Amino acid sequence: MSTVSVAALSPGLLPLWRALHHRLGSGRAVWLAQSGNDRQAHLVAVEARDAAARRFRVLAGGTLPADTEFADLDRFRETLEGSDGVRAALEAARLLTAAWPTVSHTRESVSRAFNRLSSSVHECRAVLSARADLDLENAGDVQIFAAVIDGIRVGAAELKRILHREAEQSRNDITEQERTLFDKTLTGDTRRHLAARIRNANELVEAMNERLARVRTASDVAVQLEW
Repeated sequence: MSTVSVAALSPGLLPLWRALHHRLGSGRAVWLAQSGNDRQAHLVAVEARDAAARRFRVLAGGTLPADTEFADLDRFRETLEGSDGVRAALEAARLLTAAWPTVSHTRESVSRAFNRLSSSVHECRAVLSARADLDLENAGDVQIFAAVIDGIRVGAAELKRILHREAEQSRNDITEQERTLFDKTLTGDTRRHLAARIRNANELVEAMNERLARVRTASDVAVQLEW
């Protein structure tokens, strides 16, 4: 390829060449600047993505997944624990999104949900004060429900399971206690009461027969009671 010198150019072409050279230089500068901006924007986006994945893992590692009563919880955990990379976190997040596609997550929706949660916790706290301590813990921009029961910190799902088990056990205990009370106390009292009434009746019949034995009708017929 031959090299064109500036001196070889005609006077008419020289200004055009200089303008073209200037534009090419300016375009290269713009391209370099744009490339630098794109690379910087890419790095910022990657950092934001990685931070979101780490944040998601922190929240998903607590009680929140179980508290949602997510039907495919085992698959969710397997997906998230299959790798510590961003892809696994993204796949796990997609499972949650697919499970509740119509649930709004706007700031207003989240605020209303938090108000409902706070109201429910306040009501339940009064009912369960003798059994468990309920609280809403701050985790950045997220409020996480937590309960302490028997000195152990649990989430909503585990608290529900414990209380349900205790309620079932209480019903069984009450039924057994009532059965025992009936067998040992009520039935015994009733049996003793009926036995006493029968003895009294027998004694009354015997006493009446003794009296009737001394009495005869005009036809010299004796009368006796049978019990």
